[in-house]
Parts: sequence; structure tokens; C-alpha cells
Amino acid sequence: NNACLRIFRARNPRDLIGRNIWDFIPEKSRKALSKAVDLIINNKKTYISTEDQIIAADGETVDIEISSTYFNFNGKHGIQAFLRDISKRKKAEERLKNSEKDYKQIFESTGNAVIFIDEDRTISRVNGECEKISGYGKSEIEGKKKWTEFIAPEDYWMLERSNTLRNNDPAAPMGIEFRLIDKYGKYHNVFMTIAYLPDSRKSVASIIDLTEIQKAEEILATAQQNYRLLVENTKEAIAI
Repeated sequence: NNACLRIFRARNPRDLIGRNIWDFIPEKSRKALSKAVDLIINNKKTYISTEDQIIAADGETVDIEISSTYFNFNGKHGIQAFLRDISKRKKAEERLKNSEKDYKQIFESTGNAVIFIDEDRTISRVNGECEKISGYGKSEIEGKKKWTEFIAPEDYWMLERSNTLRNNDPAAPMGIEFRLIDKYGKYHNVFMTIAYLPDSRKSVASIIDLTEIQKAEEILATAQQNYRLLVENTKEAIAI
């Protein structure tokens, strides 16, 4: 029919009628299609639907969805095929896969721990940095733990205060500094920023581990103090 001509990019029925079907089937698909043909002919009630490709009349490859069933035509065994061009869908799927790859790379390569949070505070997804801070594997966290389980009990009031502030402006990101307890009971001083995902009650949170930064600041402060004591208490005159 006319729709078939469009899929095969043929000008008129003569470009297709009388041609061997294998002229339009890519080499990689012929074995599977041959089995499907035999199955349909030998089992007349068989109906097969699959996705594959054809070679159009202009030599270009076209992605199709093909549904086939037994068909007796003028007393001869045959197959009736219903074809649908799915090239646009395939291209869209490919773009989506590429964007997902880019997203996953960013998600995993960022230096911060990142978590996705469902409306009930259950963690739905984490990256590798989150595993490092928490000490738990993804399989132990995702869908099983609420993010609030990692807050030190004595710091829980900070969450309540942040929630109160956020209620005044729900769309604004929420920042909260607290001590995170990892799998082994170790405390990490962290700062977490939580923001709602668009058109959703789900959230995404970025966590920065401040522990090492604060240790470095303490060491620096101690060194400065020791330096000042040295300068003030030495018997030599010092001028900078």
C-alpha cells in the first residue's frame, strides 16, 4: 500500500512487487527473519512482532517495527506483514541514551556526594562520593535508608530549624550543616544543600565533607598562634 511505499522510499509499486524480500533485508537480520518466516508458515496461528531494519529502495537503512502473521493468498502459503517506521523514535532513544551517559558521568565525577531523595525522605539514588562518606554501598542505601538516619541525634534540631525557614520559601534551596554518622560510627562535619526537582516533590542534595577542611583550618590557626608566641617571646629583636 502507499504507506509501505513511503517506508521503502519507493516511487511506485513496481519498485517493490516481484522483488525478492531478501534484497531489502540487511545481512545481519536475515538469519533471525528466516527463522521467523519458517515458524509462521509451519504454525499458521503464530503472530510475531519485533523491531529490525530494512534497506530502502534508495539504499538507506530504515528502523522498523514489523508484525507478521500467516496469510493464505490465492491458495498459497504466505505472510502478511505490518510495518511501521520507528526511525524518529530510535533517534530520540539514542539521544536520550547519550544524555543519560553524560548525566551519569557528571553524577559520578563531581567531587561532592550527591543523593536523590523521595518525598518521604528515602534515598533513591547515590553516587560514589556518597558511598565514601557514608561507608555504605549503594545497595545498602538506595530505597532502604532515609537521609535523616545519617544525622547525629544531637544535631537533629538543625534540620527542624531549616525546615521552618524553608516553609517560608519552599522553592528555595535549603542549606544545613550537621554531623553525619557513617556506617562505622565516625562523625563527619558536612554541609548539605537540598533543592526540589522541578514539578516534583522529590529533591536532590549535594553534600560537602568539611571534616578535613576544618582540620586544616585548626592546624593553620595553631601554627599561627605558635608563630606569634615564638615572635613575641624570643629574646632577639624581630622586624618583618
